[in-house]
Amino acid sequence: MKTNSANLSIIPAGVIKDILHYTPGQILPALCSIISVAVFTRLFSPAEYGLYVLVITAVLLAGNLTFDWIAFAVWRYFERYKIEQKLSVFLGTISTFVFLIFIITASISYIITIFLKITPKAGQVDHGYFIFLLRIGILLLGVQTGYTFVMLVLRVNRQSFKYGLYSSIKVAGSLTTAIFIFYFIARGVESILWAAIIFIGGIFMVEIFQFIKKWHLQFFPLSGEVLKKVVRFGGPHIGVLIGTWTLSLADRYLIEYFMDTRAVGIYNAGYQLASFGLQIIYGILILTAVPIIVQTYEKNGPARAAHAISSFVGIYLLFLVPAVAGIILLAKDVAYILLGESFRSSFEIVPWISGGIFFLGLSQYLTVTFQLKEKPYSLAALMLGTGFLNIMLNILLIPRWGIAGSAAATFLSYLLCVLITGLVNIKMFPVRFPWVTLVNALVSSLIMYVFLRIMTAYWLGGISPLVLLWKIATGVVLYFGVLYLLREKTFRSLLAARRNKVE
Repeated sequence: MKTNSANLSIIPAGVIKDILHYTPGQILPALCSIISVAVFTRLFSPAEYGLYVLVITAVLLAGNLTFDWIAFAVWRYFERYKIEQKLSVFLGTISTFVFLIFIITASISYIITIFLKITPKAGQVDHGYFIFLLRIGILLLGVQTGYTFVMLVLRVNRQSFKYGLYSSIKVAGSLTTAIFIFYFIARGVESILWAAIIFIGGIFMVEIFQFIKKWHLQFFPLSGEVLKKVVRFGGPHIGVLIGTWTLSLADRYLIEYFMDTRAVGIYNAGYQLASFGLQIIYGILILTAVPIIVQTYEKNGPARAAHAISSFVGIYLLFLVPAVAGIILLAKDVAYILLGESFRSSFEIVPWISGGIFFLGLSQYLTVTFQLKEKPYSLAALMLGTGFLNIMLNILLIPRWGIAGSAAATFLSYLLCVLITGLVNIKMFPVRFPWVTLVNALVSSLIMYVFLRIMTAYWLGGISPLVLLWKIATGVVLYFGVLYLLREKTFRSLLAARRNKVE
C-alpha cells in the first residue's frame, strides 16, 4: 500500500445517504444481539449455550458450501447485468441453482447426523439432543440461504432502507419469539433456532415474491453463461470461505476438543461482548462501502476505485480505532452489567478479540481488490493459509492458556492477513493508505483512554448502567473534540459531506 501523507479528503458520492439508511438497521440488530447474549446467558448454562454455538457454527459452515460462495458472483456481476438489462435471467438462474445445491447439502447433512457418534464429556448434554439440534439446523440453513440471497440483492442494488428494515425485523422478532417459545413451548436452546427459522423464512418469502414481480425472474431454462460466470468466479471462493470459517469460527470446535462445551459458551459470550460496539460501526461502513466501490470500478475504472477504497479505509480507521480502545477499557463494566454470573470472566479475552475484529474489518477493504481484479484463487490461497495458521496457533495456545490462547490466536491470524494483503496490493492494486488519519485516530484515542482511566480511578469507579453510559458519552465527546482540534481531514470531509448533503 502506498503512503499518503496528504491524507484523503474526498468522500465518495452517496456515502452519507447510505450510512444514514444503514444505521438503524445496524444499531437495532447490534442492540438486540447484545440483549440476546444477556438473556441467553441467564436462561441457559454455559454448556447449553455452548451447544447452541456449535450448532450455529455448523450451519454457517454449511452455508459456505450452499450459497456464500455464489454470493461473490452476485455482488461482482449484478451491476453489469443490470446495465445490460438481463437481471431476469441472472437472478432467476442463480435462484434455481442455489435451491438445487441446498437440496444436495441438506441431504448430505441429514445423512451425516444419522451416522454421527459423539461421546459427551462429564456434565454435557447427551448425544441425542445434539443430533436433534443439528437437524433443526438443517431447516435453519434452508431459510438462512434464501434470506442471505434476498438481502444480498437489496444490498448490491443499494436499497439500504429496506435492508435496514429487514435486519431490524429479523433480530427483534427472533429474540422476542425465542423468549416466548422458551417459556411456553420448549425450554431448551432449540427455542432460539425455531424463532430464527420463523422470522428469517418470513422475510425471504415476502421479498422473493417481490423479486419475481419486479424483475420477472426466469428460473428455467438455466443460463449457461450465468452458470459459467458463477462457477468460474464463485467456485474458488469456497476456499476463501473455508479459510474465513477457520479464522473466525473453527476455534469453537478446537475449544470443545481441548476443553469442553462450557468453555465454548464462555468464549462466545466474550466474543459477542467484544464485537458489540464494533458490530454497529463496522457493519454500517462495510455495507456502505462495497456496493459503491464495485459501482465505481465498473463505471469509472481502477484508479477511481482505488481512491474510493482509500477513502473508506480512512473512515474505517476514524471510527474503529477509538471503538476498540473504548471496548477494551469498558469490557469489565459491560460484562458485569449484561452477562450472567457464570459468563462474566469472559471479559478477560476482550482485548484480543476486539483487536482481531479490527483487523478483520480492515481486511475486508483490502481484499475487495482481489474481487475487482477477478483473482479469487489468490484470495483463496491467502485465506486458507491464514486459516491454517489460526488452527495451528489454537492447537498450540489453547492447552497452555485456554480460551485466552484461542483469542490471541485469532488476533495474530487477522493481523497477518492484513499485512500480507497490504503487501500483495502494492503490486496488484495500489491503494494509498491514510497514515495521517491513523496517527490522528491513535493520538485522539490515547488521550480519550488515559482520561477515562483517570476518571474511573478517581471519580467513577463503580459499575452501573448509568456510569457506563456516562463513560461512553464522555469518551465520544472527548475523542471527536480532539480530532476537531487536530483538524483531521477525513473527519472534516465527513462533516462537510453531511453539511452540504453530498450524495
